[in-house]
Amino acid sequence: MKVLFISRLYPNELNPRNGAVIHNQAKELVKNGIDVEVISPTPYVPKLIKNKRKKWNEYYSLPKKQIYDGIKVWYPRFLDLPFKRFDLYRGKAIINAVRKMVDQVYRTFPFDLIHAHMAYPDNSLGVYLKEKYNVPLVTTIRSTDMDISLKIKGLENSINQSLDETDLIVSPSPQLSVKLFNNFKLDSIHIGNGIYPQLTNQDEGFTKTREFNGKEIILSISNLIKSKGIQYNILAMNELIKENPALIYLIIGEGPYRKELEEQVKELDLRQAVFFLGELSHRDAMNYLSVCDVFSMPSFRETFGLVYLEAMYHKKPIVLCEGQGVDGVVKDNESAMIVPPNSVNSIVKSIQALLNNNQLREKMIDNGYKIVHENYTWNEIGKRLKKEYMKLL
Repeated sequence: MKVLFISRLYPNELNPRNGAVIHNQAKELVKNGIDVEVISPTPYVPKLIKNKRKKWNEYYSLPKKQIYDGIKVWYPRFLDLPFKRFDLYRGKAIINAVRKMVDQVYRTFPFDLIHAHMAYPDNSLGVYLKEKYNVPLVTTIRSTDMDISLKIKGLENSINQSLDETDLIVSPSPQLSVKLFNNFKLDSIHIGNGIYPQLTNQDEGFTKTREFNGKEIILSISNLIKSKGIQYNILAMNELIKENPALIYLIIGEGPYRKELEEQVKELDLRQAVFFLGELSHRDAMNYLSVCDVFSMPSFRETFGLVYLEAMYHKKPIVLCEGQGVDGVVKDNESAMIVPPNSVNSIVKSIQALLNNNQLREKMIDNGYKIVHENYTWNEIGKRLKKEYMKLL
């Protein structure tokens, strides 16, 4: 079986994290005997301005095609203008760019099935290719589709029409399935993302550093952007240390919101309780995850959130927002503490309960680990995807 992935988000040597979960799916499918190639439409950047931004230089530097970590990736260029009104035409621009080279792809890789990895605009291209080559189309929806694209004027009908042409819709999380049905009355199946257990293990002998020894640790790992909700963890810490002065909060990650978060910590006089560790390697981040007491990331826009799975696999209790991330995979007060978005008070009460109630904590740890171990390794995800592909063929 030959499967063509369509995704504007796909890793490369310059940006190995961009769309890494999609690449992991491709690698697992290859392990299961499926050939995979990727079309990753990329914005056109003139040479004159390529050094103005890091992202533009990345786009400019990508070749027309390359082998990335064993997977062949094609990069057709399309015109992408930074205007809201262009959102309506982006799908057409991508289709036009792919139309010029897709026959070349098909000559050497006559694909049996297409998997688009976002409802817009990737699925718009998928519908075009489905009709051109008469093959089934699978589409994965993401939180960007449901929480952002649907709010762009004029896109709702476009998304609805293209999804209606899809043979199978995949949702990485149960809460996205609910949003899809509420918006379009369309059904989907849930196939989440996964982890590689061998990559989550901490270094032997890693313990709390002298600076943090003897203290209970709240931890988050994320890009530092507003939607991750780190600011609400900081506000919660302002209340939590009144009861537990030895409690500390470690923040792993970098991003454009870091300056505002640091100012918040300064204004609340929390510099002895909240520490920014910056961007760490995955290995180093897992070391800190192995010694924390509670993992809290109240993100209010999260498709799935692999780091929740990693925390659960490390047998750590987690705090997350309702309707986001792994909500629906985990249950409140059973395998996680699920809080309303932007609710500092709920975060405070959840963390207090986890730190003060050993029975509740152990129940969540046991239930969370079991969920990940049985359902959310990449090996299991690859097998489930292959099974669904086979049904369509």
